[in-house]
Amino acid sequence: MLGHEKWAFLTAWANEQARLIRAGRFDLLGLEHIAEEIEDVGKSEQRELETRMAVLLAHLLKWQFQPERRGSKLGEHDSRPKKHGFQTNQQNTLSKIYVAR
Repeated sequence: MLGHEKWAFLTAWANEQARLIRAGRFDLLGLEHIAEEIEDVGKSEQRELETRMAVLLAHLLKWQFQPERRGSKLGEHDSRPKKHGFQTNQQNTLSKIYVAR
């Protein structure tokens, strides 16, 4: 996660690059840095997708193998104590399986 100062710098830099593009001042652009930022966005999106897929798989596995913990209505939560660590360990395992594919 970016610190406040780094985030402020990155935002100001991105705005300046956008201004230069709109002004047609391509000679002043930081092309290598722009390329790196575009690649980083792609990597970030991939990580987000992998994380969400792991959570979805964890929920589907729980739904299939723990029917006694299902609520009777959508959005209903089970009030029984949770087994802490199960979801984190399950997600880590699922992430490894997903990434290893």
